[in-house]
Amino acid sequence: MKQIYEEYKRIAVEQSARDFGCDPEAFGADENRFLVSGLAEGARVYCRRPVLFEMATYGKNTVAAGREDLIAAAREALGDCEAPYGPFRPENLAELDRQLRQRGAKLGYASHYFLPDPAAAAAFDIPCPFPVRLLGPAEFAALYVPEFPNALSAKRPECDRLACAVDDGDRVIALAGISEDCAAMWQIGIDVLPAYRGHGIGPCLVNRLTREVLSRGPLPFYSAAWANVRSMKTAERAGYRMAWTQVAAVPLA
Repeated sequence: MKQIYEEYKRIAVEQSARDFGCDPEAFGADENRFLVSGLAEGARVYCRRPVLFEMATYGKNTVAAGREDLIAAAREALGDCEAPYGPFRPENLAELDRQLRQRGAKLGYASHYFLPDPAAAAAFDIPCPFPVRLLGPAEFAALYVPEFPNALSAKRPECDRLACAVDDGDRVIALAGISEDCAAMWQIGIDVLPAYRGHGIGPCLVNRLTREVLSRGPLPFYSAAWANVRSMKTAERAGYRMAWTQVAAVPLA
């Protein structure tokens, strides 16, 4: 099982390299890397092309890639930081943001990313208090509603592939969906209506959908904002393990 997880991590690193427009070996270096990015061919659908500024760590070092002037700013702000996580210290991120703002950008996203742990996902045994339905695109087409903003992608519905739903009577009260963000990796999202939280429904749906996707070939992954403790706990209970942390810049205007 450990070898399988390491293979999942290798796939994720290669995808991060596509997203950043850099070489996968950059993420295995002993020192932090600051790289001017090329065009991100094969990047996930929501990645900016060319890369504006992205910074990530898988635990060995930090890799920053992006526009030439923003990488120069990152070197100035973070060049003396220790590997692997020094660039992510609050005071260093604050200085990075200051430097980016002088060049028309700012830090906009900060997320933890999770990959399935094969042993933990297979051992999952939390019972769902409601029946679970597996849905295809035609069946979840009517569920692009405000209650399920994370499960389905209203901006890119053509990328959504599968969903798992839980009903209470004739009402959908929880939905997990998975989007083909890139060829190799599909991203899971989950929404549970507030009145039904705390009963293990979220982990049940995420685990069920994870096992279904793995049986079809793509690698599912899960992301959560840094402070979203509830979402991170859902991932862990469903059989996921945190694999990398990432921040990204967006235009200032």
